[in-house]
Amino acid sequence: MVNGYLFNPYGVRTCNPIYFGDLNLEIKKGFGTYCQGEKYERNFCLALLYNNCVELANLFIVGMCDTPMAGYGEPIVSYKFDRVDMYIPAYGEELEDVEIMKTEVVGAKITYVLGSQGEYVVVYARYATPSPYGYGPTVVDVARRGIYPTDAVIKRFKVVGPNHAEVLDSWSCSGYGCRDIENAFRKMCVSGEHQSR
Repeated sequence: MVNGYLFNPYGVRTCNPIYFGDLNLEIKKGFGTYCQGEKYERNFCLALLYNNCVELANLFIVGMCDTPMAGYGEPIVSYKFDRVDMYIPAYGEELEDVEIMKTEVVGAKITYVLGSQGEYVVVYARYATPSPYGYGPTVVDVARRGIYPTDAVIKRFKVVGPNHAEVLDSWSCSGYGCRDIENAFRKMCVSGEHQSR
């Protein structure tokens, strides 16, 4: 299980500034290694993709705005093939054009198993400047350090069954408007009956 407090859960060594997340932030049932079979049938699972050197995604239970939920993480891996000349001493001969596959973790798929009811707030943010250490632990924590996303989306949604969730409210920003992300998040995350804006 990948805890929401980990900055860089897979030890990404190099930062590839590629965006995996979706600015539409669709709230739909997803699946993952830990959300299959019976668990998939009984629960609403939300899967989010992100490259945490340029993106950040967090999920919170409404009313618990200081504690991001933990999700199950799976690496997004990039494959690269290199051709090299290789010498094998045991056989005393040189092999030419041996293909070596290299893998590199470039992001993560985080799957949240949410049950069949409940109210949540999800935040997705994109940053202009890559961070080899990863952003985090939450979008709000990063904003408090004076680092604001270039684009972000916040959605409050209610799970109404194992196969369906309803979006209750959403907020998005671009550029300078993202400086209000902490305030927008706090307003959307308060408990109680929510009024759409």
